[in-house]
Amino acid sequence: MDKALINNVVEGFNLPKNKMIALNFWGEDKSLIKKIEDALTQKGHNVYVHVINLSKIKKDAKEDGIVHLSDDVITAIASSEVSIDVFSHPVKAPEGFEGETLQSFKMMLGKLFHAMKNEKETFIQWRLPTKENAGTIDADTYVEAITKACMVDYPALRKRADLVEKLVYGKKKVHIKAPNTDLTFEIYGNKWFKDVGFGDIPAGEIACLPKTTTANGTFFVPKLRFRELTFDNLNFKVENGVFKTDNETFKTFLDGFEGDTNLFAEFGLGLNDQIEHLIGNQLHDEKKLHTVHLGIGNNQMFGGENHANMHIDLVIEAQEVYVDDAPIIKDSKLVV
Repeated sequence: MDKALINNVVEGFNLPKNKMIALNFWGEDKSLIKKIEDALTQKGHNVYVHVINLSKIKKDAKEDGIVHLSDDVITAIASSEVSIDVFSHPVKAPEGFEGETLQSFKMMLGKLFHAMKNEKETFIQWRLPTKENAGTIDADTYVEAITKACMVDYPALRKRADLVEKLVYGKKKVHIKAPNTDLTFEIYGNKWFKDVGFGDIPAGEIACLPKTTTANGTFFVPKLRFRELTFDNLNFKVENGVFKTDNETFKTFLDGFEGDTNLFAEFGLGLNDQIEHLIGNQLHDEKKLHTVHLGIGNNQMFGGENHANMHIDLVIEAQEVYVDDAPIIKDSKLVV
């Protein structure tokens, strides 16, 4: 991966110097994690590196059938001020894991995630532009799109987010218009979450909690990819915050999760001007400048009350979006 990309993303973290950073890397490319570690060190940080190599985990588990994570690792990660989780591939159990071995792998993931996230000043998740992360998307398309998205001008992105926040702060009502979409709802407009380099990478969104049960109308999503599945032309009828669809495949898909899976959870606007096209990857598409995304499922990470073991973002390129009758998107363009 290009050193300029790594340096740009690290610069975008915008962290004060001398932070204790836990850098957790999923993958086998030691030279790549060394580049990221060096970029952080050059910014004046103290970095603890932990590498998760699934091939080694599988080999070690053959001895007693259990996946181990030492207390020293957990202590080192838990004591850090900042955690950065870097993925060169999706997180999944090694092939052949089942029974007690699979359960111990899941327990390891739980302990690791808790140590990475709990009581941290900043928690960053960075999915690298690798073919392994592409999933069902054409690998070359994915790598090119994520690479470009990561090269956003971060100071300009933060400035754009601040301008949008000033425009929407304190507002209460939202109205979205697009083909086969006409949706109204209310929001908690006094608290906006800005992902501008220190949340999910690629970065570039501003979002808030909706008042879930106030949402009513229609919402059309041309394409949605989630994990290994693709859904085309999803028509939703939204009634009191519940997203309903006649698409039987999508309904069956949601039935595989637990909790408030079809409840309105998030309202967000994309801000990244380096994203040219929607590719079907939520974490990329929701950041595209001039887009709107509505989350369904869990929103407790934002301080909401929806509880579910999933969160899906439905991304569209809206024609018009109004907040308290003032345009925030007009003629498919953000007005700032």
